[in-house]
Amino acid sequence: MWWCKNQDNREHDILDPTTIISFKRYDNAVTTLVWQAPSVINSDHSNPSSPKIRTLKEELIVSFRSRVIDPKMVEAIKLMVTKAAV
Repeated sequence: MWWCKNQDNREHDILDPTTIISFKRYDNAVTTLVWQAPSVINSDHSNPSSPKIRTLKEELIVSFRSRVIDPKMVEAIKLMVTKAAV
């Protein structure tokens, strides 16, 4: 059993809290109904001429790497940490 999440933009990635919650809810529902965990596939159609189909593991690697490398994300995390320390 598998299920696919279609993504039509790169504004929200798989690490966004709402996406994680929706993945977990669906995973729990399928596991409850068929007694086995589904394979999850992410279908990225942000570029319609070149859609990308990735497994959940592959999509997590791409999303994590983009967040770690993104200098805006790194600066935002530093700012949050310094505000929390004050």
